[in-house]
Amino acid sequence: MNTKSRQFNGFLYVALSALFYATMPILGKYAYVSGLEPDQIILLRYGFAFLILAAYLPVVKRTSPLSKSPLVWLQGSIFIMGSLFYFFALRLLPVSLITMILFSYPALVSLLSMVIYREKLGLAHFLAVLLAVAGTGLVAGLGHAQMHISTTGVLLASATAVCYTVFCLLGQKTTDGSSPLSLTASISFAGILIILLVFRSPGFLLKLDLFQLSIGLTLGLVDTVLAVSFYLKGIQLIGASRASLVSILEPVLTVMLAVLLLHEHLTALQLTGALLVLISMFIAMRSDTQTTKPELD
Repeated sequence: MNTKSRQFNGFLYVALSALFYATMPILGKYAYVSGLEPDQIILLRYGFAFLILAAYLPVVKRTSPLSKSPLVWLQGSIFIMGSLFYFFALRLLPVSLITMILFSYPALVSLLSMVIYREKLGLAHFLAVLLAVAGTGLVAGLGHAQMHISTTGVLLASATAVCYTVFCLLGQKTTDGSSPLSLTASISFAGILIILLVFRSPGFLLKLDLFQLSIGLTLGLVDTVLAVSFYLKGIQLIGASRASLVSILEPVLTVMLAVLLLHEHLTALQLTGALLVLISMFIAMRSDTQTTKPELD
């Protein structure tokens, strides 16, 4: 695979991952209406994801769904902890502020990639990061929202950003030795264990109706198997710093889906923010980025 094809495929994988992730708030609304609690939603999401991959990987890929690498389990645990921090932050802060704090993580990934992986990131890359973060703030409605600022909520949202930063950076290592699908299976299994330890027993599973099961299955397939594995594949191809920047498409796509499916209105500020994010993607694709990741076959 030549460099241009590698980069294009990497951007495409992460953009598709962002699209899959963007469906999560929509599905979450339906899940809450159906009577599911947040911890039940999380358990169903990772439970279905693991069942799908546990059935697929041994039969089709002839490989174990669970990794033996301690680094993979560390990565998975950090990813799940980030999800939990995000869940608790939602109780204390408006979604717009959480989104703004969370999607500052590409800047952290870029800076740490220069230190840890010796990536050479030019001024164009950091300009793209600034435009993307600013655009995310506008898309999230940060400029006009009335906000109650909770110190604990800010700390939890910041912890979420740190967790996703570490997840991305570890992904640049773990994807060298494991397939993205195997990594996703291990992450999902770690999620099942952590959620069962932190929250309730799985007894509620016996009372689920068909609609609730279908939501859980969709979250497991679309928002976990596809979204996580595509994102890890993107990291494998273009590195953590670029992948994290492209992932900022997620809040833009979430707003677009809300307009299409939930008939929400798009403001001029949100349109401006979406344009800034798209410009940042163009700059990122055109910028000169040298990475130490080896060429893949």
